[in-house]
Amino acid sequence: MRQRTDALLRQVAEGQAWTYLTTLMQRWRRTHHQGNGQLLALFCSLGRQVLTQQLSRYTTAAEPTLRLTQELDRWYQALEQYLWQLHHAPAGEESLQYNRHHVLEKILASSPAILFIYDLQAHRLVYANRQVEDTLGYALPDLMAMERAQLSEFVHPDDLEALWQGMHHRLQQLNGAVQVNEFRIRDPHQQWRWFRAYVTLLRPATADTSGQLLGNVLEITDQKNAQEELIQSRDYYLTLLEDFPALVWRIDASGELNYINRELRRFRGQDLEALRHSSWDDGLHPDDVASYVTSFRRAYQHHEPFQLECRGRHHSGEYRWMLVLGRPLFSQQGTFTGFLGVAYDLNHQKELQVALEAANEELRNGNRELLRTQHELQELNQQLEWRVQTRTKAYQANEERYRAFVQQSSEGIWRFEFRSGEGVPTHWPVEQQIDYFYQHGYLAECNDAMAQMYGFSKAEEITGLGLSDLLIREEKSNQDYLRAFVEHQYRLVDAESVELDRQGHVRHFLNNLVGFVEAGRLVRTWGMQRDITARKVAEESLKASEKQLRLITDALPVLITYVNAEGRYRFNNRAYEEWFGITREQAYDKRVEEVIGEEAYRTISPAMERAFRGESVYLETEMPYRHGGRRFVGINFIPDQAQGYYALITDISSQKRTQDALVKALQATNRQNQELNRINTDLDGFVYAASHDLRTPIANLEALLNVFVRRVEGRLDISEQEMLRMMKRSSEKLIRTIDDLAQFMRMQKEERSAEVVFFGQVLQAVREDLDFMIHEANVAFEVQFDVDRIRFEPKVLRRVLYNLLSNAVKYRSPERRLRVKIHTFQSKNKVHLTFVDNGLGIQPHQLSKLFKLFKRIHTHVEGTGIGLYMVKRMLENSGATIEVESEAGVGTTFFLTFNAEATIS
Repeated sequence: MRQRTDALLRQVAEGQAWTYLTTLMQRWRRTHHQGNGQLLALFCSLGRQVLTQQLSRYTTAAEPTLRLTQELDRWYQALEQYLWQLHHAPAGEESLQYNRHHVLEKILASSPAILFIYDLQAHRLVYANRQVEDTLGYALPDLMAMERAQLSEFVHPDDLEALWQGMHHRLQQLNGAVQVNEFRIRDPHQQWRWFRAYVTLLRPATADTSGQLLGNVLEITDQKNAQEELIQSRDYYLTLLEDFPALVWRIDASGELNYINRELRRFRGQDLEALRHSSWDDGLHPDDVASYVTSFRRAYQHHEPFQLECRGRHHSGEYRWMLVLGRPLFSQQGTFTGFLGVAYDLNHQKELQVALEAANEELRNGNRELLRTQHELQELNQQLEWRVQTRTKAYQANEERYRAFVQQSSEGIWRFEFRSGEGVPTHWPVEQQIDYFYQHGYLAECNDAMAQMYGFSKAEEITGLGLSDLLIREEKSNQDYLRAFVEHQYRLVDAESVELDRQGHVRHFLNNLVGFVEAGRLVRTWGMQRDITARKVAEESLKASEKQLRLITDALPVLITYVNAEGRYRFNNRAYEEWFGITREQAYDKRVEEVIGEEAYRTISPAMERAFRGESVYLETEMPYRHGGRRFVGINFIPDQAQGYYALITDISSQKRTQDALVKALQATNRQNQELNRINTDLDGFVYAASHDLRTPIANLEALLNVFVRRVEGRLDISEQEMLRMMKRSSEKLIRTIDDLAQFMRMQKEERSAEVVFFGQVLQAVREDLDFMIHEANVAFEVQFDVDRIRFEPKVLRRVLYNLLSNAVKYRSPERRLRVKIHTFQSKNKVHLTFVDNGLGIQPHQLSKLFKLFKRIHTHVEGTGIGLYMVKRMLENSGATIEVESEAGVGTTFFLTFNAEATIS
């Protein structure tokens, strides 16, 4: 029968019902039969009711329902008009009798509902259509033979009184109106099924006849189940909203407030009825009322979301900053049903912002050393604002429906229940309850975020696992975690647990959970968790680092301590303990003056105050020593961003003694230097006087010798002539020596000034001075200036190159052409010059006297033994060095090194 009803409704929905009716009328007209018009009209009325009730199974939208209802009305109006014509058309008695039964049977058989006639006197069915068998599954003859008591066995006990008692009297009072009853009937499978009966008085009782009831019954089991599921679903989400850690409210389509959660009632100190009669001014800050009302009314009129920040009034009278999010609610058909709003407490964030702004203002007035801290605070403020914006966006995305919030939350949300289905009695001992948790507790529901914390992809993969599969029972902290859950009335906030993931790895979680107790039993637990494994690992690493730092500081011979802003000890190393004879436990939280004594404290307190103000301070003073006496110490005070300071204390008693000895030695050295300066001054005067006083008589002697040679020229033998030449060379050499000494003394007294000097220019000037010698010796040059300039004394560099080049020409080998290689380069911030020749070379044992005064290696040419001595002295006086390598018969290499100040970047 239900299939025929479905087919008829589909024809109505597709607009084909009128065609079907026209065909049916034409078939009835061809039969020329008449029926009982009154009974058929009753069927039409009942049929319209049945089909109208069934419409809700196909659509709940307003427009399709209205169109189908109009189509049904038109269909049944045409049917009633046609039946009326049949009833009044002339026909024979036999044809009329046939139509009465035939048409009635056709209509009753095609009805989608159960139709019956019940006799009130006999208390039994006198008629029922075949739909009884199709719907209930009982044989129609068996039902027709049953009396009221037997029929009552099929009806649910809770529904008997409403179904039977007083029905006859109520129907008599209704004067033929329809009485509606809902009740449950047990089918042959022992299942209770819901039905709705439309009953009217077919025939009232008289003296000769008994009263009869006409009934039309529809099964509504699916509708009842859907209503029950809807109620359970509504209670489920209302339970979540009730414990949601924010203020939640809801208004209907008419604008009336119809729900507030526990947090909102607690915040306002009012129930739903009181809030309905309160005004905007009662709950909002006066400065925020206009903006809030404008935003809300615009969103309400346009059915659109809204978001704003305002100050809400706490029941204590305090105004707290709130982030209010509103979302319109719509039915499945798109009809606007109201608004759902959530308000989050932003007061703490606002206070942080005000505090940060004040801190920034104060830091801007500080010194330059604190500017870095200000920048860090600004960055932290930006991060905080970014986090608030991110969290706000997350709230906006998740507030339309709470289930979407659960699934999209970055935190794990879960529900644990018990496989027994009964829950654990709350009066059991704590340990017995914990055993029950592990034996019967299982994960009934969670979001994907929680599954991913355990290494799964979807919630379906982890749902169903037992508590023992996740929570490590042998872990003592987990036992304490569950014990606290029971002892705190099945509510915990920020409780840590240690669990296993899919791969068996240990994970740490931070949990907020609440249990639901029904009839003295804990039946389920809802919770939220956050993975803090990384934080725990970092904490363990920090502890290990602190332990390692403690070992390092204890191994150092320096006294190390940390003092907070109140002047109390927070850290001391072992050296500090040994110095003052007090353990770190004994010193902890003591004031500094209690440990080091008042006298020492008065000495260092000014430095401590400067450290508290953020200055780094170094102080040398005397401190008491546990083994007696006092010792000198050096103290470095290192500030800790105005929260305290670190102090590094070094025993400098031995340094003090060394310093005193150095002072005395320095004083003696100064006296010696003064004596040496006096001697050098006297020596300089002597050399100058000697060079000046000796030059005149030697010059006279040289002149007399020249006169004597001219006079005796041609009268002397060969040996006498050679003797005169030797005397002349000796006098010339003596004059050159005196000239070199005088020149050296003048250079010693000259004021030197460094300037930028180009190697190429100096070498070219030297070559021009020695041009005759170079040309005569046919010298070959190889020059490579990787560094073309330095900051040096031009005269010194020129004299050095002049001396080296002239010596190379004088002491060249007669066996090969003279080659001179000059190369400059830079290494480790110093400039190097190498001067290489392939001359006679020097024996290794003679190198030590090469730079000594009046020392000559080769005597076959003229020389004074002063040149290289002057080169070395001039270079060393200018901060440079010279070294030599040589091999007899191969050549000589000079290495000149100029210090970093000579380098030009």
